[in-house]
Formats: sequence, structure tokens, C-alpha cells
Amino acid sequence: MKQSRMSLCRPLILVLVVCHASTAVRGGIHLPFHPRTPTPALPEDDALLKRHAGAGAHTPEQVRVSYAGPGAVTIAWVTWPQEDMTERSTRMVVRKLFMVEEQNKHRSRVCDDIKDMRLKPTVQWGYTSGSLVHEERGEYTCYTTVAYDSGALHHATLGARGGPLRPGSVVYYRVGDPEKDVWSEELQFKMAPEIGPKSLPYRLGLIGDLGQTKHSVETLDHINANNPDSVMFVGDMSYADGYHPRWDTWGRMVSEHTSRLVWMYTEGNHEIEPAHSKDTPDFLAYMTRFKMPYKHSGSESQLYYSYNVAGAHIIMLGSYAEYGEDSAQYAWLENDLRKVDRRITPWVIVGMHAPWYNSNHNHYGEGEEMRKIMEPLLYQYGVDFVVSGHVHAYERSEHVYDNKLDECGPMYLNVGDGGNREGLDFDYFKQPDWSAVREPSYGHGILDLVDETHARFVWHRNQDGAQVADSASITRNPNCRSVGMKKHNQ
Repeated sequence: MKQSRMSLCRPLILVLVVCHASTAVRGGIHLPFHPRTPTPALPEDDALLKRHAGAGAHTPEQVRVSYAGPGAVTIAWVTWPQEDMTERSTRMVVRKLFMVEEQNKHRSRVCDDIKDMRLKPTVQWGYTSGSLVHEERGEYTCYTTVAYDSGALHHATLGARGGPLRPGSVVYYRVGDPEKDVWSEELQFKMAPEIGPKSLPYRLGLIGDLGQTKHSVETLDHINANNPDSVMFVGDMSYADGYHPRWDTWGRMVSEHTSRLVWMYTEGNHEIEPAHSKDTPDFLAYMTRFKMPYKHSGSESQLYYSYNVAGAHIIMLGSYAEYGEDSAQYAWLENDLRKVDRRITPWVIVGMHAPWYNSNHNHYGEGEEMRKIMEPLLYQYGVDFVVSGHVHAYERSEHVYDNKLDECGPMYLNVGDGGNREGLDFDYFKQPDWSAVREPSYGHGILDLVDETHARFVWHRNQDGAQVADSASITRNPNCRSVGMKKHNQ
């Protein structure tokens, strides 16, 4: 059956729950209709969002670290070389001599000038602070819309050409350009442990729909206090919505966290940013600024991919890529699940933006077509958890499959409560049997993979500080994959 991209979102899978202790009780919030109350985005000149005083054209900012395949990470950052007027003015004179009439119709050729500058993005790094004895050269790109010129978007990969980074090591690094002799401060992150169950326990932070409001800042501070080993971000990042300077303010806001901790992303509907002209493709900012390791998992698109970390195999699905049974994403997902070795990665976790299970009026049913097509695959291969966002509220399911309680179905965790400007979603349907806890409050999730069979999930409300608002203990049943296979073959 041919299937086009979902208009809003799609779901993923969950696991087995053994105990549930929560201050947010079942039935949680059931209020009369309550429209969203928007929260203003922080102003662009807020101290967390604006460029540092004295920053020059080649001063690195917006630093991020993401996994880039086995034993490797990609480090990304931004500079603004177009502000180097001495270098740019010479190149502009040369370029104007060769401009054709069609090019003269465009408002800017800043990106072309940046690409002509032959910058040398470089990461200097080492395993000891103050001794950055290794060096990795990267690459850069940029993009232009009808009203915006990006800076230089740099990416450099560590652990690919020179051999993998040491598992579990602390890596110290700085980014910059040796020819300009302008560098970031020394930063650090901890590399993932060896792949396998012996590397458990492992702590995952779960965030969705963050935006850039006062609530967003609280969420970042709280998740940082919980010390996750890495973060899964399930879409709707900056809420730039086509106003691209808001990608830069968001990048500055999160940089204190993303430069010191590995974050992995999948796209949401606010990353689509529908084109205002035929020259501006969908997902332009997301596809240009972020480099996810899709090729390492055999994917054809950055919109969906997978990676291994510690004792977990994590799949990031694309709610807004085609997902029908004859689509590339469906074929890739089936092949990816088939190759998982549960002796090495006993936990399988799926992330996506649009939830398959949602009892809130907002975005209700948007993931239903995708669920009907892909849910049998997740059940067949015994997926443990499905993490999603999109709905601006928290909801945790029981183990569920095909809308029925099923101990071998995944547990669904909806964490679209990161803090965006659109406000919370208060309006719910009558609580279905599969819904364990739901609440319209800002917060984040923490998933502790304790060992091969035990995990613990907790949800933190922003207003509670360090207090846990909801928790569930999970015992994985290794036989569930066999049960799923049997049902699939019936």
C-alpha cells in the first residue's frame, strides 16, 4: 500500500511495566476545554540567546556533539565569516565580474562567498585537559533563503579516520580555525561506553518540543541536574518556523548543554518549515545544521536512522518521511529490526515526533495511519519503549499493542512538554485503559537502563525541581520477541 508523508506525526514502540509509583495518579487531569496559553519566546537579545560581546567573525558558537557511528562523534559549530569584510569585499569584486543576469536578481550571494573563503574548520582534542595533541579537519557549508544568510556551519568527525575514540573516556577539545587562530574555550564530553550489556547501567534523557522560552531554560537546567549519559530529542527544536535567526538563538541557548553531552535528534513538524520559494527545500535548516549517522545504519535519509549505545539499540523514525509498506523507510525499519542482536543490545527503543498513542484532543489520531502500518513490526521484534513528542503534555502508557493492553507491547512515553511557546495541551478525552498517567505540565523524562532485564523511567515536572512526579519500573520479558513472531506468522 502506497503511503505519503504523514501530515503531522508518527509513533514508536514500548516495553513491559512491572511497577508504577507516581504522584500523578491515573486519571490525572481531566478538565473542561482549556485552550493553550502561549508563553512568549525569550527575546533575541536575551543574554542566553545573543552573541557574546566581543565575538568576532570567526569566533565559534552553537557547539554540539552527536554520535557519528561506532566509536565516533560529530562536533558541529557556527561562525560568521561574512563579517570579515576585508576578506569578503575582495571576493565580492571578483564574483560581480562573473555574475550572470539571472544571478543579479537574487538579493544575496553571501553563502557563495563563504564557500569561496576556503575556511579550515578544525577540532583539536585529547584525553587530558590542556593537552590537545590530536587534530581533526572538518568541512563546512551554509545556506541562504529569501530573507536570511546563515553563517558557516562547520562539522568535524572524531574517531572515524584515526580509529575509534576510547570507550567511556572523557574527551577534551576546542573548535576553531588554525589559520585565523581563533578558538573556542576548552570543552569536554564523555564518550559512550563499549556496546554491550556489560556497559549497563546507562541513563537516557528524553526531551521534546523544547523551543526557547523561560520553561525551556528550566527544562534544560533540570535535565542537566539529572546527569544523563546522552539525550534523545524527539523533534520540534527551535520553533523558528521559517524565521531562521531563531535557529541561531536556539543554538546559543542549548550550547552549554549540547557541547558537553551527546544529543541525538529526530525531526518534528516545526522542522519542516515549508518552503516559501521553489529554491528553499523543506527541512532546510535541519538537514544543513545537523548531521545524524544515517548512513551507518543503512538509511537513505537523515530523517530516520538508528544507533547503538551501551546495551541499547535506538531507532529514530521520521514522522514526516514516507512510511507506507512500499516506502524506503518501512523497508529500512524492517531490515534494521531484523539485524538487532538482543544478546548485545537487549533494549530496543524507538523515537519519533508524532505519538501513536495519545488521549489528548490536540493532535489526536495524527499518527494513526503510521501506527497501523508500522506497529506490527515493532511488536514482532519486541520493541521495549517508544518515545515521542508533538502533544504539549506528558503521557505514559501501559504496555499496549493495537489499542489493547498487552504485556509484550511497548511502553509509550510522550514528552512533548519541553517548554515551547505555543503552550500546554489541557484538553483530554476520557482516559483509555492503556493510558497510565497523563498531565499537562512542562518537564522531561529520564530512562535508566539498569541491566539486561530491568529499567526505570521517571518524569520530572519543572515546578517540582528534583522531585519525581511519575515513575515506573520495567522488567523486560525476553520471550516477547517470540510472541510477536508467532502473532506475525499467524
